[in-house]
Amino acid sequence: MQKQYSFRFLIINSFTVFRIVISPFVFLLLLNVSVFGSVLAFLLFLLGTLTDALDGALARKYGVESKLGFVLDPIADKFLVLFTLLGIILLDYFLVPFYFFLLILLRDVVVTLLKPISDKKGFPIPTTFLAKLKTTIQFVGIVMILVYNIFVNVFVKEPSFNNVIGFFGNFSYMPYYVCLVLLIVTVVSGMEYVVLFVKGFVNSKKGKI
Repeated sequence: MQKQYSFRFLIINSFTVFRIVISPFVFLLLLNVSVFGSVLAFLLFLLGTLTDALDGALARKYGVESKLGFVLDPIADKFLVLFTLLGIILLDYFLVPFYFFLLILLRDVVVTLLKPISDKKGFPIPTTFLAKLKTTIQFVGIVMILVYNIFVNVFVKEPSFNNVIGFFGNFSYMPYYVCLVLLIVTVVSGMEYVVLFVKGFVNSKKGKI
């Protein structure tokens, strides 16, 4: 029974590690600016999102949720999203401002730093509905951009913003607006976490008085 548990634990956490490992490859493939690179980046990212759903479902089904998985899973999601977003933003034909990435990164750094503090202080903050929705919206939005990027590389011989907008017209602004939505949802979910942290911290201090 213990061996079976350990095997399941290993498989489930390997899915999480997989998302971390593929993240820089998705980034590099996007910067390759080719049909091959855009298709492979899309497939790797899509596979990463599927493993995110799979490891959580398996952990709940077999009752092998662990503290390691609880910590590692959101970090893996952040790695995959941040590396992919950085690759998208560095593609100048999308015209997505770099500060979008910096604000999303800042939100993730703040939440990552506050989480162990809240756990240590005795008021662990559960994953909220908005935080789960944020991850889903990020995955869906990025998949949309990656699919569009394949079409860009297929139909535009030398991708640049002028060439892309000449072919796709106003639809060329789709990545910008999708990233704007991702930014707003991500920042709002971060603000929610900070508010919950402050409330928990204040209540913990009151409990000691």
